[in-house]
Amino acid sequence: MGSLEKTAMDLTGIERAGPKTYIRQIFPLKLDENYDIEKTQKENSPGCLRCRGFPEDRIGLVTVKDLRAPHAFPFTFDQIRARKFSLSCFDDAVLLNKSIWPSVTNEMPATSLQINYIRGGVLLGWCTLHMIGDAFTYFVWAKVWAEECRRMQGIEISDPFVLDDAMVTDREIIMKATGRHNGKAIEPYLGIFVVPVAPTSVPAGMLSPTHRAQIFYFSPESLAALKADANDAFAALNWRATMSVQAPVESLKDGEEEDSIYAIAVNLRARSQPLAHPHALGCWLGYLAVRAPIRKLLTVYNLADIAGLVRNRMEDLDNNYADKMLSIIDNLDDVNRFVPTVFFNMMSTSILATSWADSDLYNVVWGPMFGGKIEAVRMSNSGISPGTVLVLPRLPKWRAGTYGGDRSRIAAQTLRRSCLYEVC
Repeated sequence: MGSLEKTAMDLTGIERAGPKTYIRQIFPLKLDENYDIEKTQKENSPGCLRCRGFPEDRIGLVTVKDLRAPHAFPFTFDQIRARKFSLSCFDDAVLLNKSIWPSVTNEMPATSLQINYIRGGVLLGWCTLHMIGDAFTYFVWAKVWAEECRRMQGIEISDPFVLDDAMVTDREIIMKATGRHNGKAIEPYLGIFVVPVAPTSVPAGMLSPTHRAQIFYFSPESLAALKADANDAFAALNWRATMSVQAPVESLKDGEEEDSIYAIAVNLRARSQPLAHPHALGCWLGYLAVRAPIRKLLTVYNLADIAGLVRNRMEDLDNNYADKMLSIIDNLDDVNRFVPTVFFNMMSTSILATSWADSDLYNVVWGPMFGGKIEAVRMSNSGISPGTVLVLPRLPKWRAGTYGGDRSRIAAQTLRRSCLYEVC
C-alpha cells in the first residue's frame, strides 16, 4: 500500500463516547550487538511517521532515548529475553512518553512513539489513543508501519498491504443510531449506565502508582482441561482469581452481599447490522456486564457455575447490540455521561476483561535490521490499566497468555496462592 495521504475522519458515535485513555504497548526488537543507532533510527522513525501521516513540523511527537549505558537501563536485550520479557523489565516511567490517563484539556495525539535503544536491541514504546482505535486497528497500523520500515531498508514489497474500502466506509454503520431503538431503556447486559453529570476524573484507585501487572501462561493441556469443565471456564477463572486478590472473602463485612461485575469488551464489528468488515478501522468497543454476588463467587460457585453465568450473558448479544448503544449515546447532551458499569469499582469488586488473542502482531515482518519480527507483545510494568485483564496475542508456539493487575506491590504474593496457579 505504501503511505496513505492524511485524511481526517469524523469520530463515530461509539468513539465519541469511548475510553479517553492510551493503550501503551511495548515491542521488543532484536538488533545486532554493534548496531548503528543513527542508521536504525533513520529506518524506523520516518516509516512510523509516514504511517501516521504526520506533517514534517509534527515529528517531535516521536521521542528517542539512548539507554545503552548500564546506568541508563539495567537490562540488555538478551537479559530481558532470558526473563521471558517479564513486565518487571519495562518501567513505564522510562520507556513510555504518555500516561494511561491523559488530560482531556491538552492535545491528545492519535499515537505517540518512544524509541528506546538498549544494549542489543530496541524497545518501541507505542501509545495509541483508545477512543479512536482497538486491537484490530492497532494491527493494521503496525502492519503499515512495518511495511514502511521494510521499504526504507531497500526491501522490495512483493505483497503490499491493500486497504479495503470497506475498512473505512463501514465506519458509517456506527456513526449514528438507526432509530429502531428508543435509547431510553438500558438493558442490564449492555454493561453501561448514564450518570447525571459527566465524571471529571477517574476513580483514585485507577491512578494508583503501585499497580503492577503480571503475566500468566497457560499450556494447551491446561486450557483443554478448563474447556472440559466448561467452555467459558477460562473467563470464570480470570474473574474468580482476580476477585480473590482485589476483594478477598476476609475483607467483606458481615452481611455484605455486593455484586461483582465481570465486564467483557465486545467487538462491535460482529454485533452490528449489517456486519462490518472484520478489520474496519476505528474503535468498535462495547461492553457486556456479567454479575454475581461477590461472596458466592468466592465461596459457593465452582468454575462451571461461573462459566454458566458468562455464557448466559453472552447469549444476550445479537446484531442489534451496536445500534442499541448508539441509540443511548445519541440521546445524551454530553457523551461523557455514558460510562461503563464496571468503571467505578474496577479496583475493588469488579474487573474489565479484553482479548487480543486473535491479533496477528507476531507475524508482522519488520525486516532484517529489526530481527525480522517482534519477540513479544507487552505492556509496561503497570499493565494496560488498573483493574483490566488482557488476553495477549497467541504466541508463535501456540501458548495462550494472560496477565492481570493487582492493587499493591505485595498482592502478587496473594495471587500466587490463588486458584489461577492451580491450572497454569
